[in-house]
Amino acid sequence: MLPKRLITLSFFASIPGGEGNEALDFQTVVGSYNKSYSYASQLNNLIGWPSYPAPEAFIFAVGNGYSAFSRSNAFTVSLNGHATATQSLTPTGAPTIMGTICANNTSIAWGNVTVAGGVSTLAAGVGCSVIHMGVPNSGHTQITLNVMNHDGVTAHSFAAGGAAVVASVSYPPTGVLPTIIDVTPITGGTAATFDVYTYLIGAGGATPSDLAFQFHVVAN
Repeated sequence: MLPKRLITLSFFASIPGGEGNEALDFQTVVGSYNKSYSYASQLNNLIGWPSYPAPEAFIFAVGNGYSAFSRSNAFTVSLNGHATATQSLTPTGAPTIMGTICANNTSIAWGNVTVAGGVSTLAAGVGCSVIHMGVPNSGHTQITLNVMNHDGVTAHSFAAGGAAVVASVSYPPTGVLPTIIDVTPITGGTAATFDVYTYLIGAGGATPSDLAFQFHVVAN
């Protein structure tokens, strides 16, 4: 049987095979019933010569949809070079597979935070911003996640507590006093946050103190 409804809708598009696929400008598509997010910027065949798609728009896709009314992708590659696997491992405690990348088993944000004079600075990192909370030496920094959905345009909405955050003090302060670092669960929504508290341990117990730290986040 011939494949069903393989449509190259635009310039420089290709569909080597599959079922129910659609390819927009500069796209190559395989699999079945892929999903396109960028019709407005990648469907120019009706108005003239195409322009390059937006950097976040995908140019390669493996569809895994079931019908024209249930389109989805297993994997995409964008013009600017990021690859996106869309499967999320479920339920909680599901086994992983060696060598695979899934939507919820990779780091979605990480940071190297330095603190000086009561000001927290994201010295390096992606997917987040930081703000120092309270007065200097409060030992309290809040991290706000900045994560997009698979379309590269809309903000991802997190479930409250739906993440694993690992944080550690970057280096011991002068005198090499013991340290403690605590992290709260993430809040829900599109600008989810979590709070980091750092302490020095002395003879009088734990004292809040501004310390440099590092973190990474894995989340749904």
